[in-house]
Order: sequence, then structure tokens, then C-alpha cells
Amino acid sequence: MYSGIMTGANFIFQAAGWLEGGLTIGYEKFVMDAEQCGALARMIEGLDQDQDQFATDAYIEAGVGTNFLGVAHTMRHYKSANFPSSLCNSDSYEQWSEQGALDMERRASQRCHKVLDEYSMPSMDHAVDEELTEFIKKRKARMEDSWY
Repeated sequence: MYSGIMTGANFIFQAAGWLEGGLTIGYEKFVMDAEQCGALARMIEGLDQDQDQFATDAYIEAGVGTNFLGVAHTMRHYKSANFPSSLCNSDSYEQWSEQGALDMERRASQRCHKVLDEYSMPSMDHAVDEELTEFIKKRKARMEDSWY
């Protein structure tokens, strides 16, 4: 995805979940890839070039020889400046171990189960559902039978 984005692609099919060259998908891989797509989308938003982003006030507040971690500008922007990954874990090894030592695949698996458990079928007008079903039947009747 990164190379596609960096070369200017703005519409990409099959961006998430592919395994075995596209012959199958994995729910966990789909969730991990979707998160990477979110990070890439944040990256290509680029940087705003307004007075606030130039942070002149932060330079003045911090002064010479200090850092910007505690200045008001940093506090205003720290939550939105980067992509907030919900699958990555930046805890120390000890914290990670004490919390069950879940690797990213297991965290992604938990996310999949949560999403699937919470899914509810969107409502659809009964007449529209019948029309679509009839359309599918007609299309299938016109097509040659295949192994799939």
C-alpha cells in the first residue's frame, strides 16, 4: 500500500485482508491492514501550513535550550497530530506480559470478534429486497453454470 500511495494512487482495490495472493482473506489480517490504511490516509493528508502549525507561540513559550513537550501548542495538538493506532501496543514488556502478552494478531482477533458480535443487519425495505432477489435470480438464469 505504501508504495502505491507514494506513487500517487488515489483508488486501490483489495487493500486489506489478502492472503495467498488473493485466494483467501483473514479477518485478523483485514483488521490489521485496515488500521494501516488509516495510518496511510492520515499521512497523505499532509501538513497544514497555517500560523498555528508553524508554532511560533511554542518557540516563544519554550525558550532556548528546552523542549516542546509541555508547551500549550503541544498540548493542543498531541491527540490529533498522529494516527492513533488502537492495535499497536507501546507498553513496557512487563506491562504487556502482565496484561496477557497479546500479540497484534490476537488483539486483531479480539477486535474481529467484537465487531462481528456487535454487528446488526441494516434495515431494508421489503419491496427493495424482493426486487434485488428477483434481479439476482434473472441474472443467474442467463448465465452459464460454473464450478463456483
